[in-house]
Amino acid sequence: MRKKVFIYCKNDEIIEHENRMLATYNEKVMKYQPLFKEKGYSLNTGMMWKRFPRDDVAFKRGDFQNGYQCYVYCKVLKDGKEVMTRSNDDEDDYYSLSTGWMISYVRRFFFRLYAELYFDTEDADEDLLFFLSQI
Repeated sequence: MRKKVFIYCKNDEIIEHENRMLATYNEKVMKYQPLFKEKGYSLNTGMMWKRFPRDDVAFKRGDFQNGYQCYVYCKVLKDGKEVMTRSNDDEDDYYSLSTGWMISYVRRFFFRLYAELYFDTEDADEDLLFFLSQI
């Protein structure tokens, strides 16, 4: 279960939280980096934002509005290119070895914007270990 906190939408607090969580995830990812490097792979992390209702992805922060979502992403790379793994589900031929961990979400509640700030990083270990098993 994700630990989260609701706050009245304060831009500075949200940005500070996002930057702090990026640093936290980067520390966690750096622990796995040598394991990937041994196999000839690397990990790339950063922040990305989704905007509701279009669900488009951006790599630059937009306005804080209803549906604003921020994620830390992590991609497995080989020779600078994103690694794809063969699918077993008959839906797609390949899946990217990448993930996004939500760190903030802004939504409207009774005509006011509130932010949900996520702090739990446990999913990262599971995801990174899964990626290692796929390469």
